[in-house]
Amino acid sequence: MREAAFCYIGLLKGRERLESVLALLAEPTQSAVRGLLDGAAGLEPAEWKSRLRDLRQSEAQAAWRAARERWGSGLEGAPPWLRRTACEFVRGSHGREDHQG
Repeated sequence: MREAAFCYIGLLKGRERLESVLALLAEPTQSAVRGLLDGAAGLEPAEWKSRLRDLRQSEAQAAWRAARERWGSGLEGAPPWLRRTACEFVRGSHGREDHQG
């Protein structure tokens, strides 16, 4: 999913600029992004934006599910800032308690 987001953001910023950044990626990631770029090149910028929006929404929903799993349904009535903080905590912890890496 991160490769797809990288691809759509890169296309929106300009393919020429993206090429120089692609060279910095590890080969497996570079190949994945190039494959996505080839598939997305024929689409309109509005479609790239739509797909990027869908990716972000699905990532936010996954973080919310993980936060509810961790802290239970008590988050349902929490203020929005606390729900966002819980989701960011879950994203940053990668499922690890020590938060190292």
